[in-house]
Amino acid sequence: GKLRGRTKEYQPGDNVEIIVREDGGRIALHPGIVSDIYPDGTYDLVKLEQSTVLKNRRRRDFQTYHAYQPGMSVLWQTAKDVYEPITIVQLLPGSFRPGFEIHGTYSFTLDGDVGNGDGDAGGVVGEGEEQEQRPKLVREERAMRMHRYAGVDEVVGDSRENV
Repeated sequence: GKLRGRTKEYQPGDNVEIIVREDGGRIALHPGIVSDIYPDGTYDLVKLEQSTVLKNRRRRDFQTYHAYQPGMSVLWQTAKDVYEPITIVQLLPGSFRPGFEIHGTYSFTLDGDVGNGDGDAGGVVGEGEEQEQRPKLVREERAMRMHRYAGVDEVVGDSRENV
C-alpha cells in the first residue's frame, strides 16, 4: 500500500496557508485554496485576499490552513495593500463547514481601538462612568480577508521533505 502519514495528499478546494517569506525573515501565512494539481507535483493556488492565482507552486510553498485561535494577533485587509492589526475573538460557530474554516467568519477587535465600543468618540466621561470599563467594538469579517505571521518557534510547512 501507499505510505500513509508522511505527506498530506491535497485536493482541489482544500484550504491552505500560502507561505510567503518576507524581507527581514518574517514568514507571512496567507489564506488560499488549492485550485489545480499537476502530474509534476506542482499546484495552482488561489491567494484569497487578492483573488490572484499563484501558478506551479511546490509543497514547500503552502501548508494546511489552521483556524485562528482566540487572542491571536492577525492582519485584516481593509483595502488593497492596506492591513489593520486585529485580535481574534473567535471563529463564529455555524459560519463554516468543518475542514472549510477559511470560508468562515471571525469576530475580532481592532488593536488600535482604545475601547470606545459604544460608538462614542471619547468626549466627557459621565457621572460614575469609568473610562476603562468601555468595551472594544467587536467586528466581524470573513477569514479569507485575514492573514497572520508565523510565530518565532513555529515550524512552517507540513512535510519534512522540502519538495
